[in-house]
Amino acid sequence: MFRSPVNILASACLMLTASVSYAAEGVLETFTEAFSSACLAFDYTYGYEASGVKFTGNGNIILKGDSFIMKGDGLEIYCDGTVKWTVDRSASEAVVETFDGENIDYLANPALLLGNVSQAFSVTSEKRVQYCGRNATEVRLQPLTGIGGIESASIFFSDDLLKGADGSAAMPVGAELDMDDGTVIGLSLSSFSVLSEEDVPVFSFDGESLGDGYIVTDLR
Repeated sequence: MFRSPVNILASACLMLTASVSYAAEGVLETFTEAFSSACLAFDYTYGYEASGVKFTGNGNIILKGDSFIMKGDGLEIYCDGTVKWTVDRSASEAVVETFDGENIDYLANPALLLGNVSQAFSVTSEKRVQYCGRNATEVRLQPLTGIGGIESASIFFSDDLLKGADGSAAMPVGAELDMDDGTVIGLSLSSFSVLSEEDVPVFSFDGESLGDGYIVTDLR
């Protein structure tokens, strides 16, 4: 049910708000400083190849601090910073578990790279590149701690600005994850927006809203 690349992809998307160790101020640091307390919404598409088979998919994320809602590949994930629900409506199954900020499984827990993770990555380089036919800045990252199979990563920022209440910064448009098995996961980001306080959703999930036919596994 839940052996889906959706969790890996969430990690890639949510990397944008991770705590990062910087040698010098750059576009990623400017972005995290401008939007660390904002509620962001964006869409993603992804693709990668494993054992000669190509995988693609898409979804969307709303995140604020340690809370997020992610929908993609048939799964819905809700986390209010304390409890996380993963719902598969097609299978009428759900898993509820405690969000453990002290012992985070980076790939199984999409919120792993949010606010409380200290020094998760170091920036190894920043350079101007062409990305999908547009001028962009590539930020290369190296994990400082074990991040479930991720050897290195890149985030690409366009020259377009995303504006918020606390400032503006270059807009992320894509990412690449280099996994320890040689797989390269490409991620395209689009439709970035900063939600107003009136539009911020309720991140907690009401388990009572599921029908009687659902199998709910409670891991708390």
